[in-house]
Amino acid sequence: MRHRKVALAILLLLTALSSVYARIWVIRQDGTGHFTTITAGINAAVNGDTLLVFPGRYVENINYSGRNITITSLYGVENNERRYIRETIIDGNRNGSVVTIDSRETREAVLSGFTIRNGNGSRVGGIYSDSYPTIRYCVIEYNQSAYGTGGILAGNGPILIGNTIRYNTGGRYGGVWFGGGYDYEFCNEELNSIYLNYG
Repeated sequence: MRHRKVALAILLLLTALSSVYARIWVIRQDGTGHFTTITAGINAAVNGDTLLVFPGRYVENINYSGRNITITSLYGVENNERRYIRETIIDGNRNGSVVTIDSRETREAVLSGFTIRNGNGSRVGGIYSDSYPTIRYCVIEYNQSAYGTGGILAGNGPILIGNTIRYNTGGRYGGVWFGGGYDYEFCNEELNSIYLNYG
């Protein structure tokens, strides 16, 4: 009986520790990480976790689904080499918005160091946010929306840090549209570049 109590106590301690410490999930298309798709990593993650995405072209449309997690390329991990932004692509395959963050996520929901392209949604092609995420060091390009915004549509207040938003086309707005909320921010130290969008 004593051994069972000790085993139960150890199990409870390990469970508590696993909930305290955030986990890093590795996303690699060659199968040597935890998952081969970003979506699979999101489904496994909990608040505070990080998805570390290795270079590749990920043809998927991702949704944070209320999780305050960090999804990042190797940019920021490997000496801020900008090639990782170019080489780590989330491609929406003209099948809706590439990234959706609309379930009460906070600034702790981070998207960092990706090229976001080929989105084609009714409201927005690139990134749809109705929450308060942090979007940093991304290149958002070649997205379109026949009736809405090409690049980023935000109903509430994301913070944008050091992004490049270009070559997006929208039926109403080309690059960025904010509406509904008043808490959106553009970083004054690491500026965003917004150019050659058409709406």
